[in-house]
Amino acid sequence: MLSGAQNRIQDWWAQAYDGVLGERFRLEAQASLPLVGGGAGVEEVYADVRVRSTLAQ
Repeated sequence: MLSGAQNRIQDWWAQAYDGVLGERFRLEAQASLPLVGGGAGVEEVYADVRVRSTLAQ
């Protein structure tokens, strides 16, 4: 299900967190997803979400 929604998720994140909220998005992603680095974009955040969802199964 997550794979099928990848483009929609990334598009939504990119639109929702553009501008002022972008920094907060990156900080929260770094705090909750250990593979996400400081300059991570939506692609890197999504990739880490995928890794964590695979591990949780």
